[in-house]
Amino acid sequence: MSAPICPMPEALAGVALLHGMPLDALRDLAPLLSHRRIEAGVTVFAEGEPGDSMLLLASGGAEVVRRLPGNLRQTLAHVGPGEALGELALLTRRPRSATVRAVAPSTAWQLDAHAFELLRRDGRPVAVELVRRIGDSALTRLRHLYAVIAGALEDRTGARGPDRHPRALPSAALPAATADDGEDAYLAGTMLFRGLAPAAVAEVTSGARRVAVPRGTVLAAEGMRPDALLVVVRGALESTIRRGGLVQRVRLAGPGRLACHLGVLDGGPSPVEVRARERSTVLELPRARVQGIVRSPERLHRDITSAIHIDVVRALQAGERPHGTMAAAVVRAAPLAA
Repeated sequence: MSAPICPMPEALAGVALLHGMPLDALRDLAPLLSHRRIEAGVTVFAEGEPGDSMLLLASGGAEVVRRLPGNLRQTLAHVGPGEALGELALLTRRPRSATVRAVAPSTAWQLDAHAFELLRRDGRPVAVELVRRIGDSALTRLRHLYAVIAGALEDRTGARGPDRHPRALPSAALPAATADDGEDAYLAGTMLFRGLAPAAVAEVTSGARRVAVPRGTVLAAEGMRPDALLVVVRGALESTIRRGGLVQRVRLAGPGRLACHLGVLDGGPSPVEVRARERSTVLELPRARVQGIVRSPERLHRDITSAIHIDVVRALQAGERPHGTMAAAVVRAAPLAA
């Protein structure tokens, strides 16, 4: 049961998700958290239930498990003090992707969905920073997942490193596309923009270069650092990992979805190849512009940032789905979107 006890800000400083936050910011966060005691063996979150809270584990421990075909269960991770649980499901409000069970008597600080929504809509630095950190957590997990899938392919094929493949075509070499009449209204009904105010949709699309992409064009090669976050307007972009002649698709992004999160949002090289699955139209959001939006305290930008982070979590969930003989590798890599 939850109790109306607020944590001391100094106690929150030991949580990895909050590490390095100013004490004043933690003082603002503390009143929104409630204390929870959990007996050993208790199910904290159940796979399939609504993602309506996150926990910051103060003591004890928990295991993360997922159902597998044939009524089997696989332990995905063990979580200890200072770690967060359930933060990604809180972002998307989608059902839990795994079950979390206490393996010892535990205590935790709980942030429920209502309090999180208040934070997300708050322009105070603690709110902007917390939401950004949860988004960064999703990016870290996505990069880890892709590394595990690449490693599994290398184990199967004996290959080391990505296959040789066509170099990415510079976007400047691709023809510009003309915006269709009513494009913003059309995009407002797609996954990324659904629920955003018209002004937020216009903020993303205005000034963005529209590019017509022929089928099969490589827009990002594994190992390169993409220059822009790509918003799919028409068609579909496929993200793949290639090793020893085997190709593993990790995401197919259709209208209203993004590509090149990794490399634009986290600054590292792309761990995947991004290619046009069919003739497509994309919007290019340059890296500097995206970084400015993600760090901005303005309400409009906070809403856009939330939509971007949700798309990152959807990419993570797409990559976690078992793919034939790759199922074991995918499962081993997924502690993480509970």
